[in-house]
Amino acid sequence: MHLKQSDLFNGMSPEFIKHVMNISSREEYAPGTVLFHGGDSPENFFILIKGRVQLNFGNSEKQVYVCRHTGEFLGWSGLVGRDSYTASGECLETTYLLKIDLSKFSQLLDSEQDTKCLFYRNLAAALGNRLINIYEFISEK
Repeated sequence: MHLKQSDLFNGMSPEFIKHVMNISSREEYAPGTVLFHGGDSPENFFILIKGRVQLNFGNSEKQVYVCRHTGEFLGWSGLVGRDSYTASGECLETTYLLKIDLSKFSQLLDSEQDTKCLFYRNLAAALGNRLINIYEFISEK
């Protein structure tokens, strides 16, 4: 179960994980597939199973991050109340993702307030770690 490998779901009950899996689909994407564009309305977020996805700022070709580790998440803009994706996501190789519908996921979180609090704590920690990685990436250039 790939959700358990994602920091976003640390400490969550098996029942909650099962509900999330029920609203998820496992998808395969070819190299070059654009999952979302910066500025698009967010409808899904994704958990990486295998592959690599490059995130570019907005619709530019300026790379800001590459998701490459099982359990990493992307397309999270809708999780934090943004009305559009802030980056574009493009598959760099054959990539397998869990695709999670944002509206269904939000309804699920709203029905489990304790889990909702834990999820957003995990999200904040994971985004903080990603920010540190981006700082390291930028400093190497």
